[in-house]
Amino acid sequence: ALGGIFKTQVHERKVAARVQARSAPDARSRARILCDAARRVGGQPGGASAAIGLFLRAMKADPSWPEPVSCISSLLGHRRPHDLERILWRHLGSCSWADGGQREVAAACAHALAGLYRGRLKDRSRASALHKLAAELGPVRPPQA
Repeated sequence: ALGGIFKTQVHERKVAARVQARSAPDARSRARILCDAARRVGGQPGGASAAIGLFLRAMKADPSWPEPVSCISSLLGHRRPHDLERILWRHLGSCSWADGGQREVAAACAHALAGLYRGRLKDRSRASALHKLAAELGPVRPPQA
């Protein structure tokens, strides 16, 4: 019974965030609304899958904003490292690495993957290669609130 209540709350918050994001004035605002909602639902029992969906929507809403990469990494890094790995590789592959644009997002993905391989997934050679890639792409600024 309690699981059903949490599931309903997660669903309601997810739907509310999507509706609110549609009326946001710009892409960054849409992405911020979706990220905030993902953080809230991700902390609830059974909310990880809904949070992933919201983070992916945030990444699509503003592909030049690296914060969703940091947020999804902190949410999934310990709980679902293989899901995180798959999401980060896909996102890294879809980024434009040219100066400006999505370069900072690509650096955030490479940095997060390097940390994942250094830690939970224990693959030193991938960690090293991704660390070098992240350094080439440039520094990753800490997430902004």
